[in-house]
Amino acid sequence: MTVDNVSSRGNDLYAAVRAVVGEGAWSTDEKWLSCGVTDGQARVQLRLDSRLAADIPGRPQDLIELVRERWLALGVDAAPAVNSDLDPVRYILSDPPFLQGVKQDGSTSSLWLGTGIANFGYVSPCIPGDVFLLNGVTRSSFSHTSSGTTH
Repeated sequence: MTVDNVSSRGNDLYAAVRAVVGEGAWSTDEKWLSCGVTDGQARVQLRLDSRLAADIPGRPQDLIELVRERWLALGVDAAPAVNSDLDPVRYILSDPPFLQGVKQDGSTSSLWLGTGIANFGYVSPCIPGDVFLLNGVTRSSFSHTSSGTTH
């Protein structure tokens, strides 16, 4: 997989959620995280989190099923679940299933819906990449300053 592949995958899953839940005022955080170095190659993963604090257009359990159908069309066989320990109750769509960690490649996709709230999350598999470049940070922007006396 490439940077473009994992970005497209996350964006496609997120678009499927927005198509069902609404385009409203989502608060989104997208960043690349380091997975370390494997065989001398830097590896990264994309983390996409988005939250909507607003009325959702229907019953959460019904919307979860609609998103599940859209994700299935994208090749993601996510499992629905309910967490009634939270208030409001959250209806969850997750791949892998809720409370079963991450997939073997380190990825996970989830949608949590409750009355007045929606949370989408996507973490890609680790792929080759430079975390600094992908996050828009150039190495030259780091400055080394001395905290000692001036000359």
